[in-house]
Amino acid sequence: TSGPDQLDFAGDGLALEALALMTRRLRFLPWQAQQALGDYAPDGYLDHWQLSIPGPGDESFRLAGQLRDVGVNAHGGAPGVSNLDGRIIVNNHRGVVLADGEQVTLGFPELFAGHWLLERMQATVAWSMDEGITRVWSDDIRMQYQQDTRLTGAFDLRLDQDGEDNLGLKVGVENGDASMLADFVPYHLVDRGLYDWLTTAITEARIDEGVYFGHGQIGSGSPPGSFNSAMRYRFSDARVRYDQAWPAAEDAAGEVRILDGRTRVELASATIGGLAAEPTTVTVEPGETAETGAVVRVSTGAQVPGELLPYWMENSPLGEMSGHATEVITVEGQTELGLELTIPLAEGQSPAVTAEIRPDKARVLYPEADLVWEQVEGRLVWSSEQGFSGTPLTALFMGNPVQVGFATPSGGDGLVLRQTGSQAVSELFPRIGLDSDALNVAGQFAYQAKLTLRENRDPDLSFSSNLEKLAIDWPAPLAKQSGEITPLWAALNRTDEGDLAIAGYWGDRLAFNLAWRDSDFHRGRIALQVPEIPLPGEPGLIISGPVERLDPEAWQQALSRVQNAGRTGQAGGSPGTLINYLDLQIGELAMLGQSFSYVQVDARPGSGGSWLVETRSPRASGLIEVPA
Repeated sequence: TSGPDQLDFAGDGLALEALALMTRRLRFLPWQAQQALGDYAPDGYLDHWQLSIPGPGDESFRLAGQLRDVGVNAHGGAPGVSNLDGRIIVNNHRGVVLADGEQVTLGFPELFAGHWLLERMQATVAWSMDEGITRVWSDDIRMQYQQDTRLTGAFDLRLDQDGEDNLGLKVGVENGDASMLADFVPYHLVDRGLYDWLTTAITEARIDEGVYFGHGQIGSGSPPGSFNSAMRYRFSDARVRYDQAWPAAEDAAGEVRILDGRTRVELASATIGGLAAEPTTVTVEPGETAETGAVVRVSTGAQVPGELLPYWMENSPLGEMSGHATEVITVEGQTELGLELTIPLAEGQSPAVTAEIRPDKARVLYPEADLVWEQVEGRLVWSSEQGFSGTPLTALFMGNPVQVGFATPSGGDGLVLRQTGSQAVSELFPRIGLDSDALNVAGQFAYQAKLTLRENRDPDLSFSSNLEKLAIDWPAPLAKQSGEITPLWAALNRTDEGDLAIAGYWGDRLAFNLAWRDSDFHRGRIALQVPEIPLPGEPGLIISGPVERLDPEAWQQALSRVQNAGRTGQAGGSPGTLINYLDLQIGELAMLGQSFSYVQVDARPGSGGSWLVETRSPRASGLIEVPA
C-alpha cells in the first residue's frame, strides 16, 4: 500500500539474512549500524512484517514484525543468541525486541566459557544510534535454566565510534546447582587455576541465590584490569574439597564472593571428616605471574574427639606429620584442631599446612608399653615448612606433672616426642609391681624420655636420667648415694620373638639388655664395665664382668628381696629364681669367712635356693654349693 508521502509494505516469512543484506545495500541505517548489522549477521525469519518508508516523524523507515528462530552473532560485548522468537520494532535511530522463546541459546563469549542453553527466555532488548554512539541494553531478562533454575539479567552496551567501548552486565540466579559454576564463572576474566579450582573443588551444591556483576571497558584495545567483575552466591548442601590430600567438606552452607579474580568462600557450617567444622574461610588469590598461578588459602577448625583422630591421620597429611601415631597411640577426650592450608594451583608446587592443636584435658594411652598420660593440655603448632613450634604440652604421667615437647625427626618423616619430668620411686615401683623398700631404693629422679614414631617402623622409646637424687642400698657395684651423678640410658624395643626388651647402660658401671614376655621377666644380661651387650637366647638373667669386691652372702640377701618383691615368674633355673648364670672376674671374694684375690667365678642356681659356685684363682679352685 502507499500514500502520497509514504510507501507501506507487508509480508510473511522474510529471511533476516536477506533483509539485512537489503538494508545494507539500500543504506537505510547509519554507517556504524550497517557495519554492526554485518557483524551480528542475523538469521531466522520475520513473520507478519510491516515496513513503512518513511516512518512516522523523523524516521526514514519503520519495520515491525514477528521474529521466528532468530539468531545473531555475539559482537562487541553484546551477547550471541539463537532460536529466539518475539516481536521487533526498528527504525533508523533505535529499535526494540520483545523476545520470548524456548530452548534458546545465549552467550557472552568474551566473558564466559560457553553458551547457555535456556529452557525459556523472555526479554526486552533495545538499542539506539546517535552521533557515533551505539547503545544496546536490557533491564528485563528472565530465563529458565535446567528446569528449576531461574536466571535474571540486564546489560548495557555502549559502543563509541570515537572513544571507549563499555559494557555493564548483571546476571542473577536462584535455585541452581554446582554444575552451573563452569558456565557462570567468567572464564576469560579469572585466573585459569582459579576457574579450574572453583569448577572442580565444589562438586555438589545447591545455589540458593546469587548474582554476577561486570562493568568496564571492553574490546581489543582495552587495557588490562579495565573491566571489573564481581560475583556472589549463597549455597547449601555443598561438597567442597579444598585439596585431594584432605577430607572434603560435606553438607556445607555459606557464601562465595569473587572480585576481579579474588575469591572468598565463607562456610557457615560444614561436616569435615565426621567433624562439625567451625566457621571456615577459603580465599583464592591470583598469582603474581603466570608461572606462580593462583593460591588457595583455607582457614578452618573443629573439635576432634579422640575416636575420630585415626580417620584424620589416615586421610590427611596429619598422618605423616605425626608419624602415623594413632597406629600405636590412643587418644581419649576432646582436642581443638585449627588448620591453615595454602594450596598453590600451579603444577609442581606443594601445599603448605599449619596445624594448631589444643588438647582439652585429654587422655593418651600407649598400650605397647602400658603407659598412660592424663590431663593432657596446652597448645601445639606444626608447620609443613618449619615443623613444630610452641611450648610443650603439660600432662600427668604416673601421677606426676610432666612436659611433652614435639619435634620432627631428621629426614622430615615422622614424629619425635620428648617428655621431661620427675618421679619418686615410692610412687613408681608399686605401679610396676615392685616394692621400693624391699629393694632398698629410695628418692626420686629427674628424667627425659624420647619416643620416635615413623611410618612402617616400630616405635623407638628411650629414657635417660642422671639419677642424682636416687639412693640405692645394694652391694657394690650397684650401690649409689643420693647426690651422686651416674647417668642412666635405656631404650625400649621389640625382639624378633615379640618380647618387650629394654637395653641400655648405667654410666661406666654396666650395660643391660632385658626382655619381658607376657608381663613376666623372661631373659636378659647385665655386663659390668662394657657399653653394650646382646640379648641372650636362653631364659633367665646372666650377669658377667669384672667386680672389685664381691660378698656372695650380701648379694644373696639382696636378691632374695628382689624375688620376694617382683613379678619375676619362672624364667630359667630353679622355680622362683631370677639369675640363671654368673660369670664374674672378682678382685676380692669374701666367702666363708675367707678372702680370695683374683677369682674367676662361674655360678648357677642349685636346688632349694642354693647356688653351685665354681671358682678358679691362684690360691684355690673348686666347686662348692652355697645353701639358701
